[in-house]
Amino acid sequence: MLFENGTARFIESLEREGRGQHAALEAIVSGPLSWALRRGEIEPADFWSMVENDVRQITGLATGAFRDRWIASFQPRQGFEALLSDLAERGHELGIIAETVKDRVDALERLHPWTALPRLKFRSFEVRQDKRDGALFRHAYRLAGPFAERPLMIEDDPTSALRAEAAGFDAILFQDVERLRALLL
Repeated sequence: MLFENGTARFIESLEREGRGQHAALEAIVSGPLSWALRRGEIEPADFWSMVENDVRQITGLATGAFRDRWIASFQPRQGFEALLSDLAERGHELGIIAETVKDRVDALERLHPWTALPRLKFRSFEVRQDKRDGALFRHAYRLAGPFAERPLMIEDDPTSALRAEAAGFDAILFQDVERLRALLL
């Protein structure tokens, strides 16, 4: 949510360059092995080793270049850094529920130190859960929700927002930072 989902943009850029077809590229970054990586069932080095031949055959890129471009495709949403700072200054406890991979978190935290503002972090690869069946939301709510004055989840995917509500969160469907700022401050 803090970052625009770069996977679609990444796949489109490779297709424009003639480096693979959508379905083949999506199989690498959103296929079963990718979900195992997101749930922490396999280590990043093992994942990249397992997809190395596919990456090279489909895109002509070395695995490291493919990985770096995928990670770089995730860009912070304009205005989110200021919004998080303002919320923290007003005493709001901030948290992140992220369906992500360790390589991406490591890179984005180095590039964007403000991502350290949220104290509570529930990352799919660490807790071995994902959002698709609501398990990641249920896990986060079980640990943090009952202690929050108003456990609120801001989600950009309508289905995930419903899953967050089913887990116990109030959910806001994200549209843009300005509207979110008006709702929260």
